[in-house]
Amino acid sequence: MNLTFESPVGQLSIQHNGKAITALQFEEQCVNAPYNPEPKDRFSKTLFAHLTAYFQGTPKRTIPPLLPTGTPFQKKVWLCLTQIKMGETITYGRLALELHTHPRAIASACRSNPIVIFIPCHRVVAQKGCGGFMGSPTGHPVKIKAWLLLHEKTLQGNL
Repeated sequence: MNLTFESPVGQLSIQHNGKAITALQFEEQCVNAPYNPEPKDRFSKTLFAHLTAYFQGTPKRTIPPLLPTGTPFQKKVWLCLTQIKMGETITYGRLALELHTHPRAIASACRSNPIVIFIPCHRVVAQKGCGGFMGSPTGHPVKIKAWLLLHEKTLQGNL
């Protein structure tokens, strides 16, 4: 199932198999994403409820099931990302130390993340500054990352 969700920072293209999210990307990462604003099936409605709650500032404590496609290393990094609490960040270097790898390998796994928001690669930041997002070191993607981090920092006190 392919859907599009309107968020405050841009459209999200969503793919799922009825039981788990297989892809969730900001539109500028997707080409010719189908527009389907009205979720019809139960899983889509649940997913939209999670995204709506997140962007409205009342995120749910659980996340929908995820089924990302990637290498074993990428999946290991992504699993670590899901452990970073909302409102908190970790540097590429610190995560690299924890996983006994290089910061560039962490950045590459983040860039390959197929499920943004729920696998929160935006919570991984540079030693100095925000760092890149969606494969871009500057521009609109980094503004989205900064917005997400600020949004979550604001919510942290309400969780």
